[in-house]
Amino acid sequence: MNKSWFLILLAFIMTSCGGDDICSSTESTPRMKMKFKNEATGKIRSLDSIFVYADYGQGMEMVVANRYKTDSILIPLRIDNTPFTQLEIALSSGGAKSGVKIAYLPKDEYVSPACGMKKVYKNVNAILMNPQSLKGVEVSKNEIYNEDTTHIFLLF
Repeated sequence: MNKSWFLILLAFIMTSCGGDDICSSTESTPRMKMKFKNEATGKIRSLDSIFVYADYGQGMEMVVANRYKTDSILIPLRIDNTPFTQLEIALSSGGAKSGVKIAYLPKDEYVSPACGMKKVYKNVNAILMNPQSLKGVEVSKNEIYNEDTTHIFLLF
């Protein structure tokens, strides 16, 4: 009798959770992927270091401090329905900062009952506000749904 109750209870537990009850996917609000180009040649290049500051509503804070050679970075954008994120980009920790305004239309996208919602960004546009070492910006993809593709090219 005890074994029967145990098996019934075990069967109930095993079938009570559905596939959507546990958020096993890694889908979350995507970060913006930026790569670097040589302004003169248009070819992809690596930078020895890059420092990025972002304003998420509380003033500028450092979000990237790469002191090693890299050809791309991932930057989180605002998730509070503000239609832009203000960035400052420098090639050294004390170097001159170039201002870039990333404008977009934030939208909530349903993932699943367990994972909830994530932000996606549409109509992405980049405006160079204060050119210093950064000479220009190019939008590669005007929608940000994932981190797999390059969204913005920074021209140095």
